[in-house]
Amino acid sequence: VEPFTGGFTGVADDKNTVTQFELLQNYPNPFNPSTAIQYTIGGWTNDPPVSVRLVIYNILGQEVKTLVAGTQQPGTYHITWDGTDNSGKRVPSGIYIYRLIAGSYASAKTMVLVK
Repeated sequence: VEPFTGGFTGVADDKNTVTQFELLQNYPNPFNPSTAIQYTIGGWTNDPPVSVRLVIYNILGQEVKTLVAGTQQPGTYHITWDGTDNSGKRVPSGIYIYRLIAGSYASAKTMVLVK
């Protein structure tokens, strides 16, 4: 028997896995009175934070509510929208668009508020 002379190549560390940028469909949809939005900021977990904005718009393209405005580390995030605007007032039933801009990534999806 000969001694092992090879080297170790390493063991995968789940804390450093690469993730893709992604904006998922809100749930539930249609919703009343609130809905959950999930998104993923891509990169290695030890990468520097990226600028992130998650904004709700009405069907006319007018800003209704800013849910996220700042920087975030790579990872998966969940946020709940309670159907209110930036001043705290309940918005009417209708179709709304939510848009995520994170670094150079941008995506938008639609949702329906039913009262």
